[in-house]
Amino acid sequence: MATNLAIDPELLDRALKVGGERAKKATVTAALEEYIARREQAKIIEHFGTMDWDRGYDYKADRRAHRAARHRPRPRAAHDRPGLRPRGAPHPIANLGRMSEATPIRYAGDDARRATRRR
Repeated sequence: MATNLAIDPELLDRALKVGGERAKKATVTAALEEYIARREQAKIIEHFGTMDWDRGYDYKADRRAHRAARHRPRPRAAHDRPGLRPRGAPHPIANLGRMSEATPIRYAGDDARRATRRR
């Protein structure tokens, strides 16, 4: 929307220098945004003294309750965690089928070569 305004040239030059903007339009836009923000902040002052303060409110207890509801406790032992097993316990798929001492394994890139897997 094009708008013609009669702005004091000295005031606009000062705003250009202080704001560091190159264009007059950018300077006016920044000034209007700051003006609006400052007026909205001033409205907050009207609320001072209008809200009651609860001296018995414990924000730390409220925070702890919120965290407890949001987070579940972490398991401490390895056997409590899914996917992990205690040290020395057999792997769940270890007994599915043992390979013999010398089972040939084919490599994907070379069908002619065979290797022997030793345990």
